[in-house]
Amino acid sequence: MFDYPYAAVSPIFVGNAVWWELERRLSLIFLGRSHSSSAVHEMVIKGLENAGPDCPQLEALRKTAQLSRDAIYDGDFAALGQAMIANVEAQRNLHVKLVNADAQQVIDIAKEYGALAGR
Repeated sequence: MFDYPYAAVSPIFVGNAVWWELERRLSLIFLGRSHSSSAVHEMVIKGLENAGPDCPQLEALRKTAQLSRDAIYDGDFAALGQAMIANVEAQRNLHVKLVNADAQQVIDIAKEYGALAGR
């Protein structure tokens, strides 16, 4: 993000085989209730107000976006899983409440059954 709260978005373009494999592999799990993450995001932002653009926690989060993009371009789903794991950890390092206990439980169960990652 160059000018919070505005973000740059860049589309990625991959072949149909990768898109269909993403469609086949990805699942969306509803945790049974909606939530508002605004309060947690405000705590994260407040904690990073004076961190500057080279903040290690933010750099770790930025890196996961690049790793994810590269894995998708390569059709490397194991690498995408590793990038997703790194993303969850980067978010947890920003603030423990960014990854709630219910979501972590779903991630853990999914991994027990062979999922490469959870997000």
